[in-house]
Amino acid sequence: MSAGLESSREVTFERGLTGRVILAIFFASMFFLPISIYLQLVTGVTISAIATYITAVLFSELALLFGSPLRKQELFIIVEMCGIAGTTTFMVELVFRGFVVTSSLSYAFRIGGVPINHLIPAWWAPPYNSEAYTIRTLLHPDWGLPILITVIHGGFTILTEFALLMLTSLLYIEVEKLPFPFATIDAEMISTLSERKPRRLGIFSQSVVIGALFGFLIHVPYISIGLQVVPLPWLDFTGVTEQYIPGAVIGVASEPLAYVTGMLIPLPHAMYMFISSFICWIILNTLFLTSFRSAFPRWSEEYMPGMGISLLYQRSFMHVWLVPSLVFSLSLALFTLVSRLDIFKRTFATLWRLPDHLREAGYQKLSSIILMYLIGTLGSVLLFRLLVPDFPIVIPLALSTGLSLLNAIVGARLIGETGYGVTITAANIWTPFVYLTGYKGVNAWLYSPVIGGGLSSGWTQMIKVAYLTRTRPGDFMKAFLITWVAYRVFGTLWASFFWSMAPIPSAAYPYAAVQWPINLVTMGMWVTRQIDVRTEVVTTSLGIAMFILGVGTALNRVLGVPFSPSGIVVGMMMIPPTAIAILIGSIMGNIVLPRIAGREQWFDIRSVIVSGFATGEGIAIGLSIVGALISKAVWAWPY
Repeated sequence: MSAGLESSREVTFERGLTGRVILAIFFASMFFLPISIYLQLVTGVTISAIATYITAVLFSELALLFGSPLRKQELFIIVEMCGIAGTTTFMVELVFRGFVVTSSLSYAFRIGGVPINHLIPAWWAPPYNSEAYTIRTLLHPDWGLPILITVIHGGFTILTEFALLMLTSLLYIEVEKLPFPFATIDAEMISTLSERKPRRLGIFSQSVVIGALFGFLIHVPYISIGLQVVPLPWLDFTGVTEQYIPGAVIGVASEPLAYVTGMLIPLPHAMYMFISSFICWIILNTLFLTSFRSAFPRWSEEYMPGMGISLLYQRSFMHVWLVPSLVFSLSLALFTLVSRLDIFKRTFATLWRLPDHLREAGYQKLSSIILMYLIGTLGSVLLFRLLVPDFPIVIPLALSTGLSLLNAIVGARLIGETGYGVTITAANIWTPFVYLTGYKGVNAWLYSPVIGGGLSSGWTQMIKVAYLTRTRPGDFMKAFLITWVAYRVFGTLWASFFWSMAPIPSAAYPYAAVQWPINLVTMGMWVTRQIDVRTEVVTTSLGIAMFILGVGTALNRVLGVPFSPSGIVVGMMMIPPTAIAILIGSIMGNIVLPRIAGREQWFDIRSVIVSGFATGEGIAIGLSIVGALISKAVWAWPY
């Protein structure tokens, strides 16, 4: 794949949204969404890659069989949209709301002596005595208002994210030309399936076979008969190390794809991701349990031997790293704005003029982008005001209109440089701010205004794939609107179907039976203010972040010392097993294999290899899941 396809001036874009592409999107929602919902409730896993690869390969081969091969522009839309259409299980969240309202656990959390489930408004979920819970369906009039509000909120979110997407795409693809290392995975698969060049197709096919073998050896025994040949997703060493370094998250990733994709990550970013992860999750996690127990008392209170990597990660992230990681991310956004002010000026100036080649690509003028952004953010703030009139309006106004921009800037930059983003959701950002206001009610915890940037940062990488495949970026946005309708309609139907089969959570859905009570307890602890968010943690984190970013940048500019601010921020959110795998993969992909295969030849084919391996493993897992569901199909009786 040519590295020169960077600017829209050099690319002749073609349309990718066609009738058969729309058919593929609806196929993914109809076929893969029920599998995704079921797996989420039973095992907690997702099948995004599976839905993407199987749909792409299936429709590619069918089109070839009928004598009308898919163009790579059509394949781009299929690859990027079918994973979303087939795995966005958002509507299951509505069933969780019903669980919060009806669960006996909710009675343990009270405000003014009243259980929180008696204080939950009807616009969030039907009241606890609603008939909808007796017959277990989302297709009940009492769910009308909650679903309507999610749809309105979704519309505001799309407007906000589309506006941010056009800004970050122009900034990081057209102007700064960031590498977006993982964009080549999808681009190579798309080009290989559409162009079918013998050499690249051969390498891709061999990589598919190798990936499928790993998939069948590692994943299929567990999916089919519950036998873990290799512990997934990591080898957990904490049982051995906890007596020496308690709280340290120590293990080795057992999922081969983590090592393979690491080959695409530039070595400086991989090194800083590892260093940051090692310091946070091993050294500091231990020190906060031993030498500095008073720094995060709830972490030391909750810790107990034998927790394992999963619980260590969950609890230490909640009690230690949630606030510092948010502060570091926002610090990087501010640092990026200040240090690259000239680039932002050029970006806004370009959008103001909007040359013909950008208009043809699907970009909008700056005035239209600002209007979309303001309608999305201010509209959601107005909706919040109507739903939560007793909350100070300045907080949602500042977060929605200001933080959304910063979140998109830093999120897209992290993905553009390292391939990995940070999990900063609206919930993660919103809850600490609600806590700091001293709010005593329930409603503000249940609904937040749009805090954008989370979706648009990931979508920016997809637009990079659009450039590499010469697909009109505007078609991506049109296709997403269709996808949004598909997964909301089918998601509601399928979530209601599984709920009608058996209560959720229950023994029929074991992952939900374990995880949903944990989520409810965490929510109850926030609402009743049993989780600490201390201002000194915020100020200390801010000071450390600015010091590290400032000193690192100075050393890089003066002495040429390699420095990756993005790697540091991503590493704070990434546990060591994954960071180690990425570092090993990066060393292999940037040092070892280029010397063995020849630098030019290796860098020409490495994306093909990674893409083929991911495709093969995804297909193996997908086929094994379908086989397991068919072989173990049972009907859960309602008694």
